[in-house]
Amino acid sequence: MVPPEVDLFAFEGVRLVVDGDVASVAEVFVIAEGRDLGCGDGLLGAAMDAARAQGARRLDALALPGDRATKNLYERAGVVARAIILSTRLDG
Repeated sequence: MVPPEVDLFAFEGVRLVVDGDVASVAEVFVIAEGRDLGCGDGLLGAAMDAARAQGARRLDALALPGDRATKNLYERAGVVARAIILSTRLDG
C-alpha cells in the first residue's frame, strides 16, 4: 500500500514509443518511496495496454547490465530477453 504522504503521481512515469507493430518502452521510473509497491508493474501494464490499443503486436524494452530491478520488472510482465548486445571500446 502506498503511504498517504507519498505523492507518486508527480514522480513516476513511463515513456512509450509505438512505430507500426512494434512498441518500445523508452523509460520506466518510480521514486524510491514508491518502489516495491507495484507502481512499476502498474505503469508497465498500462503502457502495454496503450501499445496494444495503438496496434502494436510486440513490445521491446531495455534493461542495462546490473539493473536487476528493471530486468525483474519486465520479466514479471512476460517480457523476455531475445538478444544480448556485447560491446568493447576501440579507442583505448
